[in-house]
Amino acid sequence: MPRWQVFYPDHEFPGQILLDLEKAVGSDKILPYFEKHGVTKIDPKASYPLQTLLDIYNDMDSTRSGTMFDFVSIGLKEAEQAII
Repeated sequence: MPRWQVFYPDHEFPGQILLDLEKAVGSDKILPYFEKHGVTKIDPKASYPLQTLLDIYNDMDSTRSGTMFDFVSIGLKEAEQAII
């Protein structure tokens, strides 16, 4: 069972978050996860199922060492991009 799951399957997030994720972690590390979950062309204004993002995080957490630093980088990037 995945570590992180959405409570409601209709929850979505903006594609810009995936682009920020790619910048924070580096495309060489993150693109295989995107491809595994069917995210090949990212539209920053489109909405994506939240479970897709959580599945990427689940895979990162379970298959790579050093992911703590990736998750910190992701958090810092999202904080930079936050609309206040």
